[in-house]
Amino acid sequence: MYASIKQILSALAFTMTLVFTAGSLQAQISPPAELILKGKVRDFVESNPARTPVHPHFYGTRPHQIGCSSQETGVNIAQLDIDTTDDLGDTSVFKGDNRGPKLVAPLDARVAQCFDPVARFSDWYNDRPAGDVNRSFLIDIKFTRNPANGVYEYFDDNFYPIDNGKTHLQLGTNPPYGHLLPAPYNGHNYGFTMEFHAHFTYFKGTNQKFTFRGDDDVWVFINGKRVIDLGGIHSGQDAEFILDTVAAATGLQDSLVYPLDFFFAERHTTTSRLRITTTLELEPMLSKPIVTPGGFFRDQIAVTATHPSTAAVIHYTTDGSTPTGESPVFPGPLTLTATATLKFIATRPGYRNSEVVAETYTLMQTVAAPQANPTGRIFIASLDVGLTVATPGAVIRYTVDGSEPTETSLIFTAALTFTATKTLKAKAFLANWVPSATLVEIYTLASTLPKPVATPAGRGFVEPITVGLTVPGNPDAVIRYTVDESEPNETSPIFTSPLAFAVTTTLKAKAFKTDWVPSEVMVEVYIDASTLPVPVADPAGTGFTGGQIVRLSVPGHGDAQIRYTTDGLDPTAASPLYSAALAFTANTVLKAKAFKPDWKPSPIMTETYRRLVAGMKGVYVDNDGDGRIDGAVIRLDIPAADLPASVRLVDPFTRAPLILPMSAIGKGASNDLLIVRFPDQPFAPGTAFPTEILGSFPDASGFGTAPFPISDSAGPVPVRAVSHNKTAPEDHASIDITFSEPLDLAAIQSGNLWPFDIIRKGATEGGNVVVTSVEPVGGQPNTYRWTFAVESPAWPVYIDSLVLAAKPVIRDASGNPDVAGGKRVRVEGSPVTVFNKIEIQVVNSIEPKQKGLEPPVPADVRAKPFAAIGVDRSGLEVCLSCPPGTERTFLDNSVSRPEWILKSKYAFQFSFSVYDHLGQFVNKTQGKMDAAMIAKLAQDKDGFHSIRFRWIPVAGNGEAVGTGAYILKGVLFNHENEEQLGTQGENQIVKKSQTAVFKTFGYLRPR
Repeated sequence: MYASIKQILSALAFTMTLVFTAGSLQAQISPPAELILKGKVRDFVESNPARTPVHPHFYGTRPHQIGCSSQETGVNIAQLDIDTTDDLGDTSVFKGDNRGPKLVAPLDARVAQCFDPVARFSDWYNDRPAGDVNRSFLIDIKFTRNPANGVYEYFDDNFYPIDNGKTHLQLGTNPPYGHLLPAPYNGHNYGFTMEFHAHFTYFKGTNQKFTFRGDDDVWVFINGKRVIDLGGIHSGQDAEFILDTVAAATGLQDSLVYPLDFFFAERHTTTSRLRITTTLELEPMLSKPIVTPGGFFRDQIAVTATHPSTAAVIHYTTDGSTPTGESPVFPGPLTLTATATLKFIATRPGYRNSEVVAETYTLMQTVAAPQANPTGRIFIASLDVGLTVATPGAVIRYTVDGSEPTETSLIFTAALTFTATKTLKAKAFLANWVPSATLVEIYTLASTLPKPVATPAGRGFVEPITVGLTVPGNPDAVIRYTVDESEPNETSPIFTSPLAFAVTTTLKAKAFKTDWVPSEVMVEVYIDASTLPVPVADPAGTGFTGGQIVRLSVPGHGDAQIRYTTDGLDPTAASPLYSAALAFTANTVLKAKAFKPDWKPSPIMTETYRRLVAGMKGVYVDNDGDGRIDGAVIRLDIPAADLPASVRLVDPFTRAPLILPMSAIGKGASNDLLIVRFPDQPFAPGTAFPTEILGSFPDASGFGTAPFPISDSAGPVPVRAVSHNKTAPEDHASIDITFSEPLDLAAIQSGNLWPFDIIRKGATEGGNVVVTSVEPVGGQPNTYRWTFAVESPAWPVYIDSLVLAAKPVIRDASGNPDVAGGKRVRVEGSPVTVFNKIEIQVVNSIEPKQKGLEPPVPADVRAKPFAAIGVDRSGLEVCLSCPPGTERTFLDNSVSRPEWILKSKYAFQFSFSVYDHLGQFVNKTQGKMDAAMIAKLAQDKDGFHSIRFRWIPVAGNGEAVGTGAYILKGVLFNHENEEQLGTQGENQIVKKSQTAVFKTFGYLRPR
């Protein structure tokens, strides 16, 4: 390196200024006069022809590139970060190995020659004993504080730290490589790197600076972040930063400690000077230990002291002296059982001792226990209790529910008033004192004395009687008494000796005792035995149903005679003598009196016994004979003087209760019958009326309230009829009839009886009915089938309903006949069609002769043709465009006309429509064939009339239609008997209100 450049090195300055904030810990403690840091020097063999091997980055006397520093080129050489946490390889004598900077990859071409090859840069700040690449040594870098300006200074204008004779510590087995002896190098050892590492405290806003001027390579890192990059071979250059301006980029926070890493390299033979000045304390004070806070404790306390740095050592004292690094090392948790003051400091190599932490631990005193006035005792009615404590300023807290008082319990402020048994617990509290022991006092509300006991108890007596008084379990109680009906109190006479009574006397007594509640009053009556007590009736006077048994007795006098009357007169010694229980079946006033020799007769006993009316049984009836249950007949146990207010029955059909008012109740043929009516209830199939409790008299004054049974008295009644009709003259008609219960069928079957009248269109029809059989219908309960002879019935076939005739032939298994007057039941399935048919015949079935003229016809129409092509002039002609019944001769014979024939015995209505083979409507007609029109037609041997229908081939607008296929649809139904059923062509049935569509097709073509 040029001498002029090397001379600049003498001006190398490393300046850091620290301004302390007012009141800070460091501002209060004097900084040390000296700071000694450890630096590590690594020696390399320069490129000198006299020595091998050589390192390519240390030039010695070899020419090198000039002007390749990062500042001159405006590029960075070292990467932004170093790892300050990597302590791999650190030793106890030097901390900071393996933190060296790393080159930017790739390097800018303008500086790359200075570090060629780049792989060898890792040798600079790492020990390389293998291959003898470098040799390591430790040196002291001693900073002296200038008291005038507070700056720490290091000056060495001949900075050759590993020259012969210089103080250094050899870390390996080999000494420095030696010295360059040829002129002009004066025998100094060039070609080395140096690094040192320290810590400092950052204080925000104090204008801390770092300034450096020098040549060759220098890098500085704050908190692991690059702040100066002067890598490369260059002439003297300046670099400066203010910590406040880089705080955000380097992650600095106020008053915290951070690392500073300094890296230097001397790579050429010229003068070497190093001058560093700084106001930054590069050996900062350790932070304080973290100690269990002082204060008050109870019984004992465990004191701990820790430090954020695991390398720190904590020393302490217990005698009030200030600890030093020579004081005992804190052993860990320390248990104190008495008041003590402990002081702590933290020490660590490379750091100044921490600030002293002093904590006082005070053993708490115990508050005196509260006192109660009065103490626990028995009290009567109420008691006031006060609480005091001897410790000044203590607060008394209390409970009265047996729980322990706490600092949230009630505070005692005034006397407590107790009116019930309480357990009082109290405890005194005072800040920084141990709470007192718990005061426990029990205040018991006085018990009530038991009633005094008289011996003997109240009774009748002949001679004067002597009575004693005692209080069970309390012989010391005071007994006060009266004999004048007044209540005893604390001023009444005191019982001291037995009392003698010669006349009837009411004795009252009450017991008194200190701390006890007075007893209840004892009452005993001593009756002069000359008067017998009143006889007692069992039961006492009451209402009854049926009969009532009464027994008489005289309490305490089983040998007394009882005389009684039932005629309202007072009994005397001559009245009937009671010897056995009395039985009453009617209203009775019973009077009785007791007699005994040498005793006064007793007062008269009077008891009244009233017989109540009650229902005995009842049956359901059909009052109006319409076949519907609508009432009941109830038999009473005695003649009823008055009707009850209401009767409660159970509906035999719905099982719901029926409360029937007086308006629905009347007397029957005798006074012991009630007739009850309610709305008609229809039968349902299979309804049964079992005998069960279904009636009572609710809220009926003078009547019994016990329920009574209702049974079935009605015979079977019809509930449904279904007819099965004839469909041919040889058929047998039948009717299935369902009854409310099973029939006694023997009498009916013996004569094949028909017990019904027939109603047709509202009028009863007579005539004989011939029945061939009467049989039960399987699978249908209570259903029986009447089957008629072929020629029967002879009346008109339309049957509206059936009514049971006035013939008592319908009975149930118990022999109960059907309801008088019968019941009407509608016949389902009517009217019955016996003969009538409507037949449809197809005539003139013609196959087309010219197949080419046959249009497509739907398959379902072709399968069952209804009409065919051709004209038959015989019979009645009816056209679609003509009024019904109009005869007409067709003059136009050039076109075939479809026709169809109907056969019927009765008038009917019709509707016919014509469509083409595409389903498009062509024409329509409808009308009615009445009896007059049908009469014009001849009958066949079966009595049928044939009606021929033809279609004039015209459309609805009167225009002729073309040749081809046409579809004919007809709807027919009987007119005279609209509900009539019948068969029609191929057993097809036309029902009432049913649209029966008959579909066929025919061809129109020239003849």
